[in-house]
Amino acid sequence: FTSLTDRSKLSLSLSSFTCAWDASGQIPERAVKNGIIDRFGALDDLEGGVTGRQNVNIEYSYKGNNNDNFIIQNYFSKYNFKLFSNFTLFAQDSVRGDMIEQLENRNLFGMNARYNFTREYNERIFKTTVGGGFRADDIDVALWHSPDKERFENFTDCGVAQRNYYLWVQEEIILSPKLRFNLGLREDYFTFNVNDRTILDSNSTPLPHASGFEQQNIVSPKVNITFTPVKNFDIFLNSGLGFHSNDARNIIIGSRIRELRKLYNNQGLTTEQGDSLLSMANFEKEQENTTTLPRATGAEIGFRIKIKDRLHIGMDFWYLHLEKEFVYVGDGGTTELSDPTQRFGFDFDLRWKITNWLWLNNDFCLSRAEIIGLPKGENYVPLSPQIVSTGGLNMTKFKNFTANLMYRYVSDRPGNEDFSNVAPGHLIFNAGISYEY
Repeated sequence: FTSLTDRSKLSLSLSSFTCAWDASGQIPERAVKNGIIDRFGALDDLEGGVTGRQNVNIEYSYKGNNNDNFIIQNYFSKYNFKLFSNFTLFAQDSVRGDMIEQLENRNLFGMNARYNFTREYNERIFKTTVGGGFRADDIDVALWHSPDKERFENFTDCGVAQRNYYLWVQEEIILSPKLRFNLGLREDYFTFNVNDRTILDSNSTPLPHASGFEQQNIVSPKVNITFTPVKNFDIFLNSGLGFHSNDARNIIIGSRIRELRKLYNNQGLTTEQGDSLLSMANFEKEQENTTTLPRATGAEIGFRIKIKDRLHIGMDFWYLHLEKEFVYVGDGGTTELSDPTQRFGFDFDLRWKITNWLWLNNDFCLSRAEIIGLPKGENYVPLSPQIVSTGGLNMTKFKNFTANLMYRYVSDRPGNEDFSNVAPGHLIFNAGISYEY
């Protein structure tokens, strides 16, 4: 971290990580109960993987007059991942076994920049921030049937170039010590370029394949209002629009279905005949009208209170609506199209400074996730927890000692839409201690 001048600084950071592992994977509970293997054993001891990541980050900042501030960040990251899994053992291939090999190699680079300045008019304060940037991802992703780590059928093999360019502006308006607004507007432009390299032959699996290019832009506004009736007590109302970016391969498949549908109509084919041809190419007609960037709409209302810098309490009620999106099933190289969903819940957080060196903290969330359009009791979002809580004790710099005792709790979750299958929850404790000299 280098100071170039009294007002500017330049920082450079480098990091690298790699890891390889052997794994027992998912094992049948009955195999453990019957003593075939222990709970850390494996039925296929070739499962495992390797991953790594190298990062470069450069950041320049300049502080001008009147607390104006400019920051620009450039970054590059190289990522690799390989995983061998065998969830179903010999269910699909009774001779060779069902092991799969998942691959991803990704180079991503980008730039973030922002400039903020503060002005005062008629005893009202305006804090303005403008920003922009881009992110580029060049990805190679593949899925193979690889029993005993020997490649046979190729499920998917794609090169993906995805780009995201964005601009945004945020205005914080302080009308008085009791009332302030935060207004924001962001525009994103995405391009998706997919090159499907899968070799289609008689041994190919029945999956859809398509190459092509798509683009879309989307605008996301937000409004935050904070009211402070008395000192250290805030009541807030936040709302905004966002989005979820679908898997690039799904986007191109949806685009290809629309192209084929238009072609079939020009040829005078009926809808049923078109559906039949799409099915023969392993395309699902339900993907035809899906959006590239499904919209997310959220809002929350709550309060924050601070008492003598020793007790911090926050509480809010929130709601989130998501349009249709794809759920990628990486193990099968397929996707599932989900219905719109809604989530609503209650959050509570507590920070209590018991002594000058001991803190108690707790975060608690109660939520419900529903699939819109399904009957009540059959509309659970699989694997969405209803209760999540974290917290514990933190001891800071007590006679050069630092320590913590923390927990994390996740309640039982629905394993399917009607909760007849239960994914068990868990409670985890961890502790740490250090001494500085």
